[in-house]
Amino acid sequence: MRVLIVDDEPLVCDLLGDFLTRRGHEVSTAGDGNEALRALQSQDSDLLLLDLYLPKLDGLGVLRGIRDQGLRAGTIWTMTGMGDHEAAEESLNLGAEDFLAKPVDLKHLDWRLDLEKRRRL
Repeated sequence: MRVLIVDDEPLVCDLLGDFLTRRGHEVSTAGDGNEALRALQSQDSDLLLLDLYLPKLDGLGVLRGIRDQGLRAGTIWTMTGMGDHEAAEESLNLGAEDFLAKPVDLKHLDWRLDLEKRRRL
């Protein structure tokens, strides 16, 4: 799968990117919402891991941009460490399919990826 990780914390991008790359996925990263939309304009993704709290354009703004621009982001899972249930719920209303709490539990992520692969078969 082509995975786009969007997070303003380089350590999170590195950790998730390394984890996903070792599992055979093609990974790219973006550090803010505007960069994420530019990345999606130039290349589709199969899975978008999107932090809700980003500089310049937050995750909800990215979701609105994906919808308004008709971009192909594939499956969208939002992430936040803030415990903001309202934002998580709104992200689901804007097209996200799941919500991951940060720090992301890598065992849970691996399990979700396995389910996603099976869903695509």
